[in-house]
Amino acid sequence: GPENINAWLKCFRIWRNATLILEFVPQETLNRYPERVHDLADKYPDYLWPLLYQADVRARSEHLLKLARRCREEKKRADDDNVSHPYDPAKPWSYPFQLLAMGEKDFWDREFKEPARDIMNKLANLDEAVEGDALVASTAASSTTRPASITTLALRDSQPPTGPPRTT
Repeated sequence: GPENINAWLKCFRIWRNATLILEFVPQETLNRYPERVHDLADKYPDYLWPLLYQADVRARSEHLLKLARRCREEKKRADDDNVSHPYDPAKPWSYPFQLLAMGEKDFWDREFKEPARDIMNKLANLDEAVEGDALVASTAASSTTRPASITTLALRDSQPPTGPPRTT
């Protein structure tokens, strides 16, 4: 995965553009998500980037699916009760992504803020908190050197693996 927030932003722009072309999520909503990730990257030390990237990958590849399911269920109940609901089945990723970009405090607390706090307070170790499902490229701030694997809704990484990580 990207070695830092700047590299992540470049990658996200590609994902964002593909998502816009496929009309999965409105532009305004897509613009909010990197603001959230960038804000967290600015507020926390650089060495926590692998943890933040892991949270991002989990947000878009796992949590977004749960949100979509929850929205569909809420919409069905709302329709049964003759009540309006913002979820639009014709645009099934729009409202869930809006929730992910602008809400879901519990998710971000659980996946990033709480472990980050524990690591900064030396109650936990970064290598233990980064569980291997979304690793970043080697940086001076991280001892993690294995490439990441990421599943996204709109794109998959088209680059072939670079082989096993080098040790120094």
